[in-house]
Amino acid sequence: MKKQALLVLGVSALILSHLASLSCEGITPAEGKVNLRVLYVGEPDTDREKDFVGFLEKHFAKVAKADLEKVEVKDGDGFDVVIVDYSELTIKGNAIVTPRIPFGRGYSRPVLTVGAAGALVCDSLGLKTGYL
Repeated sequence: MKKQALLVLGVSALILSHLASLSCEGITPAEGKVNLRVLYVGEPDTDREKDFVGFLEKHFAKVAKADLEKVEVKDGDGFDVVIVDYSELTIKGNAIVTPRIPFGRGYSRPVLTVGAAGALVCDSLGLKTGYL
């Protein structure tokens, strides 16, 4: 499980680094951090959240976190990238259930999806990275 988490963190870092290279502001030389504001949206007070946020804080200029079950689109204001993460799958009947995800087609900033919630939001948007 730890290897899987490290892989997810590594891939996330690569994607966010690529997004930073597209930013006209680039790197903040004084701190050596990528000058991006990142919002991590996931399950509060879990080891997974602590690992992700701790990693992000080492590499990005501003990092905040939000609870996936309570987040609203406006919470992403002031951030360059939103990471939506939710690891638990709950099955009710024939459906996979996760908290609602407010970031959809109309959201204008990059959203990196991780875990079950990520796959479901990608599927609902018709992206190839979703389930099915």
